[in-house]
Amino acid sequence: MHRRRKCHIRYAAVNTYPKTQLTNDLTLQVVLKERHVVYRGHYANDHYDPMVKMIPDWRGTRFSIGSGENREFSFSQSLRGLGWHELDRDNLRIVVFAQATNREVHQTAVTGVVEGMPELSLVSFDAFDENGGDANLRIERGESGQIVVRIANHDGGADVESFTATLSCDYNGVALERSEWQGGTITAGEEVTNEEAPFQIRVAEDFIAHPVTFQLEVVASPGEIRARFPIRTMLDFPPVLVVNVSTEDEEPSVLANVFDGGELPWADLTPATGTAGSPSTE
Repeated sequence: MHRRRKCHIRYAAVNTYPKTQLTNDLTLQVVLKERHVVYRGHYANDHYDPMVKMIPDWRGTRFSIGSGENREFSFSQSLRGLGWHELDRDNLRIVVFAQATNREVHQTAVTGVVEGMPELSLVSFDAFDENGGDANLRIERGESGQIVVRIANHDGGADVESFTATLSCDYNGVALERSEWQGGTITAGEEVTNEEAPFQIRVAEDFIAHPVTFQLEVVASPGEIRARFPIRTMLDFPPVLVVNVSTEDEEPSVLANVFDGGELPWADLTPATGTAGSPSTE
């Protein structure tokens, strides 16, 4: 059994030298894999080159590069809780390849992992409408709202000298009024928050209530370490919520959690006592 180390994956100095100008149609894909895993399956016990994770995710990193130009990329990935079993750092490999939009692969490289870099994580986030709304803790259509995040740099890694956190969202009807947060040092074991200058968003008047996923990307120095975190929150209240209350099941509590754990005054969360199919009203 290998002890889980407080380590950090870094891959850097991925340089290409194209003969011609390449526009922004390239994606740098990075895959963390294991060299060999012993697992008793239906047909074989030895498994070679199983993938653990794509870093930072399946979308990769878009880039362009000119003739004779060098580009350097550096990312980070914590090994905490990653994978379905105990990971051995010495058994891990990084596969990097530059791919065009037509799926053509221009170049590949394979490297190992490195310890001693910053290890960033998103500890928590909070979305509310204290400024620009009716202060009922839910950002609704036609309101402005704030998103506060808390980022940690875990023990066992290096200090962050400076960082930039950028919030993005691809949903129609959600505009970002303040999307960047710049900060200084985050020592190993420290947490920081943007509560003094939160991200600002604006929801359109015709927005239809549904959960929205934001993306938070943190770029930290030294080494231009990159980490990406999804932030999913509910915007506005739906006019009607249909809940199956005919049995003692988990759906009501799950829905309550989706809506920040608050009361749902427009839904009956108690088990039905009448005839099946009979509506429950307030």
